[in-house]
Amino acid sequence: MHGSGTVSTDTLRLVLDDLTVGGIAPDPRRAAADLNWLVLCDAINRAMFLGIDEPLTEQQIRTHADHACATFLSAYRTTKPKTARQ
Repeated sequence: MHGSGTVSTDTLRLVLDDLTVGGIAPDPRRAAADLNWLVLCDAINRAMFLGIDEPLTEQQIRTHADHACATFLSAYRTTKPKTARQ
């Protein structure tokens, strides 16, 4: 995170701005803050509340990122994604 975290959330907001048209993020700034927290919360909680200063393994990062994105999309998706058969 950089400074107050505005760099990362602003970058995410720009990406989510593009998804607004697709019905994913009606409020890109709020959605960016939510996604940012979902992605960072595990590492922050491990360090702040559990005192674990060991870095996450690549597999732990991938697993957590997958879960964070699935949680985000579950909360923000307004339409079902199209499958290859549709």
